[in-house]
Amino acid sequence: MTDIGWMAKSVVEGGADAVSLVNTFRAMALNIHTRKPELGNIIGGLSGPAIKPIALRMVWEVSQAVHVPIIGMGAL
Repeated sequence: MTDIGWMAKSVVEGGADAVSLVNTFRAMALNIHTRKPELGNIIGGLSGPAIKPIALRMVWEVSQAVHVPIIGMGAL
């Protein structure tokens, strides 16, 4: 999704009373020495302080696009 504001507008136009965003981002960690994934499932969820700047940007973009309550989550 490159335009989170557009998506928020779509769900509000569809009847949503509020929007919630973000939880985790799909991410991957590689061991630079073995060149193999660090996670057993290869891909996992990235959350917490690592995504805070991204989450704040997304909440701000949505706040500019819609005027319903916004629930931000996933970043400390």
